[in-house]
Amino acid sequence: MSVIAFIFTIHLLSSWVTPSWSSLTPPSNHKQSKIPSLLEFNKYDNPSQLRLRLRDHNLRSSKSRLRNSGGRILLDPSPFGCIIASLRGGGSSTSTSTTTSRTNNNKTAIQKEKKHLTISIVTWNLAETSPSEEEAYFLRRFRSQSDIVLIGTQETENTKPRRHEGSRSRELRRLMIHHLGKQYVPLAMHSLGGVQLGLFCKRSILGDMDYVSLADVPCGVGNVFHNKGAIGAYVKIRTRNYNNIIPHQHEKNDKDGTSSSTSTTMVKRKKFVRLLFVNSHLAAHVQNVDSRNADYWRIVSELEANAPPRFLPPQKKIKDSRILSSSSFDYNEDEKEESNNNQTENESSSSSSHNSGDYLMESMDHVFFCGDLNYRLNLAREYAQEQIHQMEIKKNDIDHHQQQQGEDFTLFQTIDTIDSLRLDLLRHDQLLRTISEGRAFQGLTEGRIDFPPTFKFDKGTKEYDTSHKQRIPAWTDRILFKPKHVQILEYDCVHDATHSDHRPVYATFLADISGTASSNRDDDDDDHNNKEAKEMNSAIKIRRRKARISAETTMVLSQKERVETNATDDSLDTAQTSRKKRIVKKKKKRRKIRQEIDI
Repeated sequence: MSVIAFIFTIHLLSSWVTPSWSSLTPPSNHKQSKIPSLLEFNKYDNPSQLRLRLRDHNLRSSKSRLRNSGGRILLDPSPFGCIIASLRGGGSSTSTSTTTSRTNNNKTAIQKEKKHLTISIVTWNLAETSPSEEEAYFLRRFRSQSDIVLIGTQETENTKPRRHEGSRSRELRRLMIHHLGKQYVPLAMHSLGGVQLGLFCKRSILGDMDYVSLADVPCGVGNVFHNKGAIGAYVKIRTRNYNNIIPHQHEKNDKDGTSSSTSTTMVKRKKFVRLLFVNSHLAAHVQNVDSRNADYWRIVSELEANAPPRFLPPQKKIKDSRILSSSSFDYNEDEKEESNNNQTENESSSSSSHNSGDYLMESMDHVFFCGDLNYRLNLAREYAQEQIHQMEIKKNDIDHHQQQQGEDFTLFQTIDTIDSLRLDLLRHDQLLRTISEGRAFQGLTEGRIDFPPTFKFDKGTKEYDTSHKQRIPAWTDRILFKPKHVQILEYDCVHDATHSDHRPVYATFLADISGTASSNRDDDDDDHNNKEAKEMNSAIKIRRRKARISAETTMVLSQKERVETNATDDSLDTAQTSRKKRIVKKKKKRRKIRQEIDI
């Protein structure tokens, strides 16, 4: 009997130590409470970390050994080896494979969704009064949909000098944090006189934020006072590029223009996406369009000069800038003399024009420029007021039609008339005209304006200015953006916020942060850009040759002139020296005569 019992115990031990690979469940006599869960196994990618975790669960006696061969983790047969193998992809269980496939599908879906950021921007001129919680309630609409929220205000405080923060700015900060909620984290808050900026992001994307910096630019009297100016926020976000290299297909065209074949090229994505947020308050009054344009160029140039180190990509320096700046290929003698005379002036002005702001706007992946830009309408107040009155009548007709749907009503015709009335006013908008003429805000655009003018109202009412000044209604509060790889979702104002003479304007954008939007040139325009580069290189060579020839000719002419001038100089020097000697002799004679008279 003892021999039979011994054999039976050996058989049980052998069956427990070497189970089949298809069995994924441990024996029933093992303690289930000490087994790590599947989620805990997923946390550890390093075999050494997994060993430590197994030791903590008293699994040292299970004889599971990990060895690394050919980049694949293999496991010896053990009660838990099959579980770990299934988690690593080496098991044969259908249940674990389905769970891992589901998690992988969820991850890919999340990755596809996270290639874009939802950015909401608010600009609001507070007219030196604090808004109530009811008027600021519209900020709650950004809670669920927006990843980044920028709130920019103007005239938050009066411009008198103060040592401490004002009560209105403290109240504004409290309202922003209160309405956005706990799921939003303030990244940056800054004030420049009455201009204030608050930048918030969701806690879920806080780990993607790599760098945030601020800079302010005063544009008041003498570019010193803070009654006008701007605040810029530099933001660098890690790109959500889960594949660092992506294939891109493009067609090769023959000489006839027909597409012959397609070739795939691997495009590298960048590690970071650079964003620039600007909240500004520009010069007022209808006639000061040039001063507003000058304020814009000052803001952009100062933000480029004050950009944090290594935030902007390295700028390629072009040699022979004097040659490149010339518009024509042929050099005349007059142009040579003017260029030689003005070479020092160009060198001195190049240092000042180096930070023009163009490179900042071109190198940024996404730019959002908002604020009280103060651009007005070049119209008579009576005409603008009549157009707005007609728009309000048509809008009331639409509201009446929505209440009484049974009546026949040409709804689309009224909407078209409202749009035509609004476009009639926007044709005289100063900002749209400056953008179209290229005098300022180059490379920026605006969404479609479907709301009435936001300036100037009587405080506490919905009526436009009835004071003795009789200000012309205008869209002074605007939000501009760089249109590349950006989709605008909404652009509207809040009509019920009546405590100020302005209405708050908000916009929501969908911005691509996958890393492909960071290239300044699209892949479709590579051939065209290569042709332009070749033409530019050939033009540069021709200009350099002509410049060398002109330099040699000027050297020869200068040598001849030197020889002639040296001869004349020698004759002049001899005449001058002889004259000086005569004058010295006369002076000596006079001194001797005076000495004799004195004696």
